[in-house]
Amino acid sequence: MNQLLAVALLCVPLAVPAAELPVVQLQRLLGYGGFIHGLKNYVLRGDEDVLMQAQLDLNQAISIIEPMAEQDMNARRILVTLNAYQDAVGEARTLRAQGYPPELIDSAIRVSDIDALKALGRLELDMADEQLNRSIRQTWIEGAGLLSVAGFLSLVMATWNLRRRVAQLSIEAKNAVSAQHHFDRTLMNLSDLHDTDGLGFFEAEGLEVCQATSLARLMQSRSVPQDREGLLRLFPSSIRRELKKHLADVQQFRAPKSLLLKDEDRRFRVTLEPVINSARVLGVVQALVPITRKELVIAQQAATQIATDRAGRIKRLTAGLRQAKEQLASLEQAAHKDPLTDLYNRLGFGERLRAEVQRARRKSETLGVLMVDVDKFKRINDSFGHAIGDQALKLVADTLQRLVRSDGGDIVGRLGGDEFIVVLADANADHATRTLKMAKTLLADEPIPQCPDDSVRIKISGGAVTLNPEQDEPSEVIKMADAALYRQKERLGKYA
Repeated sequence: MNQLLAVALLCVPLAVPAAELPVVQLQRLLGYGGFIHGLKNYVLRGDEDVLMQAQLDLNQAISIIEPMAEQDMNARRILVTLNAYQDAVGEARTLRAQGYPPELIDSAIRVSDIDALKALGRLELDMADEQLNRSIRQTWIEGAGLLSVAGFLSLVMATWNLRRRVAQLSIEAKNAVSAQHHFDRTLMNLSDLHDTDGLGFFEAEGLEVCQATSLARLMQSRSVPQDREGLLRLFPSSIRRELKKHLADVQQFRAPKSLLLKDEDRRFRVTLEPVINSARVLGVVQALVPITRKELVIAQQAATQIATDRAGRIKRLTAGLRQAKEQLASLEQAAHKDPLTDLYNRLGFGERLRAEVQRARRKSETLGVLMVDVDKFKRINDSFGHAIGDQALKLVADTLQRLVRSDGGDIVGRLGGDEFIVVLADANADHATRTLKMAKTLLADEPIPQCPDDSVRIKISGGAVTLNPEQDEPSEVIKMADAALYRQKERLGKYA
């Protein structure tokens, strides 16, 4: 029973990184946000998309455990449970189609993750023991004493800040999900306990005590310790020095320890574990004095509440991360693209042009630049309305986009109104002029979408120039092309 207390809140394999264990993948696929929750949500709401994701999680879990089941009894037990889950999916679908209420469906399929979590816990401990046997002599001096302990209590404390950059949000979200998997194991271990000794824990960073939940009650103290000295005063004076030394060692060397502290009247088992991705140390204090079943139930409820709170924070953080990414994508779109035609706007065109000029300089190439506008565009707006005018602009944009090489360094942008600009890589003014002629030909055969008069066609004018990156500056490109367009329209009398 004393060994069970060492895992009363969390069973973490010693010296085995969680990323290396298939068990962690299975916990993610079956635990919070995985198959069990997906199936429960389907039973309650009937959302097929949720059930499809749950089925994918279950299939992936089965593919992970099947190779292991050939050699490991615990893995075979897990596989049997997963196959039962597979049957439950079909049964839930059938009952839902027959119109049964969610309450009856939930009671009929009786899907619980307790069986799988128990087997996962045993499998995880087997894998941890195997790793310990290889590294115990080199890793810890007190290894022999640690082998008798099922695991260490660990609690990952993280402070989430949605105002940080999107990259930092992503890292914190992954850490939070990892902490939730640990809490899933917490509930599984608590559900196995029927009696226990006194238990309390604290979390310390440097000389400060960040948290001391249930420790004051365990030590029969009226106040919760706020610093290391206050923490040590809770213990009998004869063992304070030894505890202080071990706590300092764990904080300095980030290596876990488990020790038995004895006094004339009382005995304590203390487990010290460095917190993942933190400078903190978590301490589990086990007083060898039995407590009642009622107090155990209270501890279970407290752990459940902690897990629920963390699940809510994970959900809010994930939603905030998704919203931040969407806002970032929207800002980038608004900053560089024209919302009507999806071409580069003036800002986006300028950035792309600078990059293309640098490339042309390295290869000693010239660029063909074409400035285009729509002839008598105001008449289209006045005759048919601005909605048809927008359709005309989109048609011009699509036509120009079709005539350039999408992967060849060509650029098409809308500078505003009915003005467009095209940059052709490794080309000159003659190439740009031929592109203009092809665009005129295509537009002559294409009616304006949604225009009530099918006979109306868009006519465009353009001016072409050659840009020599060795001599011409990118900032002068628009001026040069605009001047060429003006000369062309003036020569043809299209400004009239």
